[in-house]
This record gives sequence, C-alpha cells and structure tokens, in this order.
Amino acid sequence: MAWGRGNNNTVRFTVDYPADGVVDPRSNSIYLGQWHHFAGVYSSSDQLLTLVVDGIAVATESYAGPLLHTSDLYIGSAVFEPDQETFNGVIDEIRIWSVARTPEDIRSTMFTQLSGTESGLIAYWPLNEGAGQVAHDMTSNGNDGQLGASPGPDLLDPEWVVIDGWVPVEQSSWGQIKRAFR
Repeated sequence: MAWGRGNNNTVRFTVDYPADGVVDPRSNSIYLGQWHHFAGVYSSSDQLLTLVVDGIAVATESYAGPLLHTSDLYIGSAVFEPDQETFNGVIDEIRIWSVARTPEDIRSTMFTQLSGTESGLIAYWPLNEGAGQVAHDMTSNGNDGQLGASPGPDLLDPEWVVIDGWVPVEQSSWGQIKRAFR
C-alpha cells in the first residue's frame, strides 16, 4: 500500500513494485483532514487486486501472479529507501489476512478491534503499546514488529501517538511522523 506524492498524488496497492498494482483514480488530497480506512485485497481465484477505501471498492485491476514475500515487511516506509521514503501520518492498526476479504467483510470489522483469533487472520498489530520498540502481533503467529532500524531507541524512531477520536492529516504534516517499524 503506498501513499504517493509523486504518481499524481494517489494511493495505490502494489504487489510487485512498480509494475503490478491498482491505483485509486482520485487524488490523495481528498483524504486529508479526515480519518480513513484503506485495504488492499488480492483474490487468487478471481485474479484481481482491489483497493478498498472506507469499505468501498474504488479500483480493481487484473493480476495473475503469486503473492510471495521473502524479506522483511516494512510498514510506513519504502523497502528500497526506508530512511528516505516514509509515510508521514498516523497509522492506527495493520491487519494481514490469508483470505481475500470482500468490501462487506472489511466494512463489518473496520471499526472493531479484533481478538487475533479470527479465521484467516495471520498478522494483527493494533499498535496500542504506547511506548517501547516492539509492536506486538496479536495473533498466535508471533510476527512482532520492531520500531525503527535498531532494537534500541533512537531519535529516528516513530512516535507513539495517543489517539482519541480521529486525527486530522493536513498537507503540511508531511515530515511529522517519519520512521517506520520493520
């Protein structure tokens, strides 16, 4: 999932950068100042990638390749330049499923904290720790994440943010929350 300043300021769900992905037809500026839920879905049976925003499918693209991930998973930064290309905003939680969820499935749980035992859920980081260097995976799979580039705290680590309600995101907020966990 990428939030781009380049590429016509769009949100995209990419599985094999840069070639294969689905792009939101709208500029990402429509999402500024409000809280939004983004999901990328791959259905191997339908061979489709779908970008779902706030529980609504906004774009679909054909894709016939496997989803294989053999390296670290970076959340909030680019794999190629993790210290330079970072998401500058607030990420509330991350869920990874082994099943293709429909927009209806996504809508039914997008405002609900999960237990971690849901069928098909393979990684779930609610990001509720509030401090420390670890984002705990709430599934039994043990996919805990490390914040920043090192096990110890440093000035480049992301900030833990206490969220009470929604957080406005403005164009001037690029650069505020910079580093990702991996």
